[in-house]
Amino acid sequence: MQISSRFILAVHILACIDAFQGEYRVTSDFPADSTNVNPVIARNKISGG
Repeated sequence: MQISSRFILAVHILACIDAFQGEYRVTSDFPADSTNVNPVIARNKISGG
């Protein structure tokens, strides 16, 4: 079974939110920088798009 890159990105974003929510203000820029994607793509994943 192959895992899609969109799934991996969504898991990474959720992990960032969980790990850093008390230390940083986690915006779409934060996981976008660590995954080298556009913040708009990260924002769409966060919102369920």
